[in-house]
Amino acid sequence: MKALEFEEVNSRIAEKQEEYETLPACIRIDKPECHIITCFELSDEEIEEIVKTKKLWHVQLSFAQPMQPILMTTKKPDDLLSNPPRLKK
Repeated sequence: MKALEFEEVNSRIAEKQEEYETLPACIRIDKPECHIITCFELSDEEIEEIVKTKKLWHVQLSFAQPMQPILMTTKKPDDLLSNPPRLKK
C-alpha cells in the first residue's frame, strides 16, 4: 500500500522522520473536528487479498490516548476537500 499525493495536499505528516514514511495529507483546520484526509493506492497483491477475504485491517498508533473516529472510503471525499484552507509551510 502506497500513500499518494493528490491535488489538495497541504501537509506532509512525519516528513524527515526516519522511523516513518512521509504521509501526504490535506488537513482541514477550519472544521471543529479537524479532518485529516489521506489517499492510498493498493498493490495488485493487496487487491487480490481484499477480493479473496473481503477484509481490510486498520492499525492506528494512539500513544495511549483515546481512539479517534475514522472514516474509510473508496470514494474521494470531495465534500471535505472542497476549498481546503492552506496551511503555512
